[in-house]
Amino acid sequence: MPGRLIPVVILLAALKASPQGQSRSEIPVPFHVGEVLTYDVTWSSLTAGTATLTVKDRRPIAHGGLAYDIVGEGKLTGLFDQLYHVYYKAESLLDTRALQPSIFTVYSDERGRTTLRTTRFLSSTSVEYEPTASAPPVKYSIPALSQDPLSAIYVMRAIAFKPGQVLVMPVVDGSDVYNAKWLVSAPETVTTGLGAISAWRLTPTLVDARGKPITNRQATIWMSDDARRLPVKLQAALGVGSVSLTLVRTSG
Repeated sequence: MPGRLIPVVILLAALKASPQGQSRSEIPVPFHVGEVLTYDVTWSSLTAGTATLTVKDRRPIAHGGLAYDIVGEGKLTGLFDQLYHVYYKAESLLDTRALQPSIFTVYSDERGRTTLRTTRFLSSTSVEYEPTASAPPVKYSIPALSQDPLSAIYVMRAIAFKPGQVLVMPVVDGSDVYNAKWLVSAPETVTTGLGAISAWRLTPTLVDARGKPITNRQATIWMSDDARRLPVKLQAALGVGSVSLTLVRTSG
């Protein structure tokens, strides 16, 4: 049976406290600048493309302090790219002291049609969103201490899991705001390009602000049961078939 709901922010606050009860300047994380994770992308068991997750840099941010510059990229290859050219790049600046995002961008290129979406986190409860580079920004309120979809994965890497936990995290994706309830299942063996890896199974259930389930964004993430906390596999249902990202290489 799943345990009680645990807000992720409570676990982050515990991580920020040192063993002596004093506050750390930064939250300890299992990733580092230069880490590159490379994935094979398959659609309904067919190799369709490649994807990478990169901790590109540590850089200053507007309100002071430093942030991890995290980049996720994905593209189709081979016949799939010839049939329908697609390239996506998401980038998040994640504050090293609180593991909260300050800006999130998504660039997409679909058959030469490009779009850049930008979400700026103005405070812990408000954002400014630009749906395109030429559109006027729109400000709106969000749940306290929300994550973006990319930063959410890296924040989960920093947390110690227990089977049966349900970890609650508000997530902002452009104009969409929802709560992710991550169900933590016991580690299981996952086959990857690096061999068989023991990994926690994380299944997020998404609900909107009214508590209504979001059924078109079903996904599962497997995270390695070791000090690196690598996201070794991601799987999501599509309208037709399903897409999987399987880790094949690490560097840095």
